[in-house]
Amino acid sequence: EELYTDPGSPLHGRVCPRAMASVRGFRDFDTHFSSRLHEYDDVESYYQAQSCKHNMRDIAIPMLFLHTEDDPLCPPALIPFNLIYHNPQLMLAITNRGGHLGWAKGWLPFAASSSTWGEEVAADYVKALVRMHSD
Repeated sequence: EELYTDPGSPLHGRVCPRAMASVRGFRDFDTHFSSRLHEYDDVESYYQAQSCKHNMRDIAIPMLFLHTEDDPLCPPALIPFNLIYHNPQLMLAITNRGGHLGWAKGWLPFAASSSTWGEEVAADYVKALVRMHSD
């Protein structure tokens, strides 16, 4: 309650504690918290602003997108396949499993000393680009 009532809190006047108590899913959370915290008029405006699809035509350097079919926050139906297909700088890799947090692995997947499968693939991609352009 203090986060919502303290005038110095970024939540003060933006997020309603009663509405937060009724949250039942990701969209509800974004409706009552994320969009309000970042001062958007509604959740649709928030989702539009957070999307990378508005800039994908302008990407002029190689970029790898890693995605998973079981991402609960960003299902594959939201992937702008057409934009990726029409920009030769973009590459998309989709796995069957991996969740939303980058293919966590091991007993302590988010320990400072560990890396995720997604991080390792991204590092390998950058190394391959460097080798390709240094030859």
